[in-house]
Amino acid sequence: LTAIGGSGGGGGGQAPLLWVLPNAHKTTQATGVTALKASASCQLLLTGGKGGEGRVWDLRTCELIKSFLFHSAPITDVSFLNDEAHVLLASEDRCFSLWELSTGNCIDSWRLSAAIRAMDLNSVGTTTVATATADRKLQLWNLGVKGRVGGDRIGAVSGLAGGRG
Repeated sequence: LTAIGGSGGGGGGQAPLLWVLPNAHKTTQATGVTALKASASCQLLLTGGKGGEGRVWDLRTCELIKSFLFHSAPITDVSFLNDEAHVLLASEDRCFSLWELSTGNCIDSWRLSAAIRAMDLNSVGTTTVATATADRKLQLWNLGVKGRVGGDRIGAVSGLAGGRG
C-alpha cells in the first residue's frame, strides 16, 4: 500500500491521489479489479475481481476487512445494502450472491439464465435487486424470497442506475 499526499495541482481536471493498492485482486487464477463501489458512508470500498472474489476495504485505514470467494468467473458488479452490513456480488458465472460482512458468510445465492452484466438494488423496506443478463433479460428479484418477482424485458441492457434513498 502506498499512501500519497499532496495536491493534484489545480486545473486540468486533476484531483489529489489519496492511496494506491498494487495488486488489489491478485490471485493464483487471475489479477485485476473488475467492479467497485463505495459505501454510502464513504468508509468502505467493495471490489470484485477477475478470479471471482469480492473484497471489502476500509477507506480510512486502507486495510482489507473481508474477502469473499464463491464465484467461478469474474465479478461484474458489486453493491452494499443500505445497512452496510451486507453486500451483493454479481458474476459472469450466472450467479449473484448475498454476503454478511461481519462473518464473511454467504447468506444466499441465485443462479440466472446467463452471465450477469449489471446489477442494482433498492434496500429501503424490502430489498429488491434488478439484474441485466447477457441473454438480454432485465429481471427484478425480491431477496426475501428466492425467485423472480418481475417480468422479462427483451433488449440489450448495458447498465442500470437507480435511486438509493
